[in-house]
Amino acid sequence: LQWLDELCKVSGFAKKHVMNNSLHTFIVQHDLGLKCSMYFKMVFEMIFGKLQKKIEPDVTSQSIAFTVED
Repeated sequence: LQWLDELCKVSGFAKKHVMNNSLHTFIVQHDLGLKCSMYFKMVFEMIFGKLQKKIEPDVTSQSIAFTVED
């Protein structure tokens, strides 16, 4: 998750992190189009898959959102 913080910081993306007990919801706004959202979806699914955490990202042309349990 530190990687995600750094990515948003250096890229100027807006990021929101909401914690609800053991659930963490992340929303990243990038305004780079649907292809970028699909790329991030693939990257996040691979990263969390390696950690044995299943996520189901919601993508738009301007953002990606997902929830993960710690």
